Amino acid sequence: EYRGSFLSHAQIYEQVWGAEYSDNPSGILHTHIKKLRKKLQWKDTLPQFIWTKYALGYKFAPSYEDNEAAS
Repeated sequence: EYRGSFLSHAQIYEQVWGAEYSDNPSGILHTHIKKLRKKLQWKDTLPQFIWTKYALGYKFAPSYEDNEAAS
């Protein structure tokens, strides 16, 4: 639904765990994102799939060409 869009921590919490968790500390989310990145990019030669942009949040976009400017 949100492919290619940056989502804030609160938006991710609300979509994944529900609104009651949307004000949780971001440390848990960072841990989950780190584990997902490790599983998705199991070789250094693979393109990134999860992008981070300061003050915007995270974006899932599996196409390398679409993300060259997003890093």
